[in-house]
Amino acid sequence: MRAQSGLLDRHRALLALHQITYQGHLAFPGDQLLRLSADLATGAAGVLLALGTALGGTPFLPWTG
Repeated sequence: MRAQSGLLDRHRALLALHQITYQGHLAFPGDQLLRLSADLATGAAGVLLALGTALGGTPFLPWTG
């Protein structure tokens, strides 16, 4: 479990390198870092879903749980 915790901390630190503040909100660049993305596959929605699943123990797709 400790190794898993270390991996989660590393991923959070690496994600933090890519976070951008846009109009006062958290955003992430999409595929190829060319524009900001909020979609599930390559953007902020996917990042937040993954973090919520890993850190909060929520189901991967909340509406299926």
